[in-house]
Amino acid sequence: MVELSVQGERLLDMKEFMSFMHCKRSSVYRWRKEGKIASVIVGRKVLFRATEVESFLQENTRCCVESNKEVSLCQ
Repeated sequence: MVELSVQGERLLDMKEFMSFMHCKRSSVYRWRKEGKIASVIVGRKVLFRATEVESFLQENTRCCVESNKEVSLCQ
């Protein structure tokens, strides 16, 4: 696998993003359409900056206080 980066920042492709987030492609497209996650399109590839992915994850992760379990973002 080729490591993609722009100005030293790592980029994730769609497959890596879905694997990292444990979600379906349709969820990713919905989040992009809703403006929740920024992406870069190069040719036919959709790429995500690693820092954007981390910020997205932090902003959209909720914790259940009573059970100490994370609530899944992907449904």
